[in-house]
Amino acid sequence: MKQKLLIVGDDPTLFEAFRKLLKTERYQVITSSHPNEIFHLISTMHPGLLIMNLKLYGDFGTELLVQVKKIFPPLAVLVMTTFTNVLTERFILQLGANDYISMPFDIRDMLTKIRQNLCPENVSLS
Repeated sequence: MKQKLLIVGDDPTLFEAFRKLLKTERYQVITSSHPNEIFHLISTMHPGLLIMNLKLYGDFGTELLVQVKKIFPPLAVLVMTTFTNVLTERFILQLGANDYISMPFDIRDMLTKIRQNLCPENVSLS
């Protein structure tokens, strides 16, 4: 059984990049650019990892991250951001993210982060 990754963003080229990146890996990629369906996808698809752009629809990404972690605390969240410094790192982790990666990202680094942060398949998100 393939582990599922939910990738949330507002850039269709990002989705295509992930499809290409993960084509040879053993992951099922689920994508969404609609914030209102993310909670439904988490509830029904049970992804092992949520990968999201922190600047999703402006500042909505930070609010979304907080709500996801409030409703689904065991779900691992990997945040992509173009802003990286010590303050940003602390802020992202305080919001509930498990980890972050700077954009543009190196493919090997992204695969490593995915492997390190993927929830075990037997963890219940509800």
